[in-house]
Amino acid sequence: MTLRYKILAAALVVLISFVTFAQPQRGSNRSHLLNPTQPVTAGQRGLRRSTSEIDYQNRNLLITGNVAGNRNFRGNVPYQSQYEFRGSLGSDDLNDFIRRSADPIYDRNPGTYTPYYLPSQTVTTLQRSGQSGLQSPTLLDPSVMNVYQVARPQDLESLTFTGTRDYFTGSTDDLERELDLQLSVLQVDEYQERELSPTDITSLVERDDLKPQRIEDMDEDEQDLRRGELERLERKFDESLEPIEPDEPLEPLTPEEMVEMQKEGRVIRERREAVEPEVLDEEEGDGMEVLPEEKMEEAEPEEGEEPVEEPELTPSQKARAREILEEYGSFEAFAEERYDKHMSRANGLLEEGKFYKAADAFDLAAIYKSKEPDVYAGKSLALFASGSYVTSSYLLQRTLKMEPGYVEEDVDLEELMGGKAKLSERVKDLQSWYDRNNAPELALLLSYVHYQMGDYDQARAILEQAGETVEGSEAVQLIEGAIEKAVKSSGGSGS
Repeated sequence: MTLRYKILAAALVVLISFVTFAQPQRGSNRSHLLNPTQPVTAGQRGLRRSTSEIDYQNRNLLITGNVAGNRNFRGNVPYQSQYEFRGSLGSDDLNDFIRRSADPIYDRNPGTYTPYYLPSQTVTTLQRSGQSGLQSPTLLDPSVMNVYQVARPQDLESLTFTGTRDYFTGSTDDLERELDLQLSVLQVDEYQERELSPTDITSLVERDDLKPQRIEDMDEDEQDLRRGELERLERKFDESLEPIEPDEPLEPLTPEEMVEMQKEGRVIRERREAVEPEVLDEEEGDGMEVLPEEKMEEAEPEEGEEPVEEPELTPSQKARAREILEEYGSFEAFAEERYDKHMSRANGLLEEGKFYKAADAFDLAAIYKSKEPDVYAGKSLALFASGSYVTSSYLLQRTLKMEPGYVEEDVDLEELMGGKAKLSERVKDLQSWYDRNNAPELALLLSYVHYQMGDYDQARAILEQAGETVEGSEAVQLIEGAIEKAVKSSGGSGS
């Protein structure tokens, strides 16, 4: 009997222990549902598969970041390679989605909606205004342009050729400073080369008086003079407030007065002709000054073209421009120095792999020498390396139109990209975009890249595949000629 009680007591103890052990576990499962800080899997071991199917294509559509303009965006990340990120990623395998993350100052259209995706990566065709094929770049002759008709920071399309500003990473303050500096030096330089009339001399004296002075700091004679001027201006202002009385009718001139006026007019004309004989010409009898016909043709704007006024410079701009002209002697010498500076910086940034900043530096160099093909050639390489293929192709076409011989110059693309592997990745990316939309601009650029890599068969095959879309393009003809010349010089081998 005693043994039986012992067995029952032991069984009861085991049962109570089991109930006590299981009870906290159930309480734990309930507690984490009420406590939002405790994970759902608390008290459980191992990985648990989600009960819902995972949508790898559309999951995590909402991605937030400091995108331009402090906006969030919704959609799949469209980037293909690390070169579309503006900085060092620290890993060759990392594809970061914040390439366009930037301070709000870079937002070109504040207050308006701006799509997040890059236009070059969302198009399926590149037919512009119903036209297909390559469009030859238009080169403006600077000799027919007004020297003051310079691209302003709010209208930078002429500097970027395509109007696309996606790759511009620097603040527009840099461009604005360069444009204002160039404009002020050019204007003051031309102003100093003109013959000075008494009015010009008076104006120049006033412009040189740049530093404001207090009357109290002047000597007594100067104080009296300045106070007298102030009193005169105050009286003139008070008189301007009085009602205007009609003028009395003029009395006709006497014959003696008319003869005297004609004599004075001849004296004035003779003096001015001695200073500017090639400019002044007086019609007989009317006393009016006119310009010669060739000067009139230069001065008159073309039909449909509005005359461009010289922008007014601030006193600080004029002072800075005069300092520069004293240092360099002429605007041409100053422009040469600034061009060399920006080109040197652009090439240095290319070597460092900072392709977007290099494109910006080429933009600044173009302000001073817009007819130099090296500017557009370097910028084309920088944008190819950064993945802006269409703009790169346009700039390559412009370069070849300005300097056809550039097509045969050797370009070390491996050194530009930082190695053969990275160049191969970039070429594959370009090929994928061409396969996607068959754009003739991409065909031209892809063929040129293969030509520079020595793969002549592939370069020729791409242009043949493009067919009519590139037919008639001067740039394509130059590339085809360079390919054939390279094949002959290599003994007929196409690669």
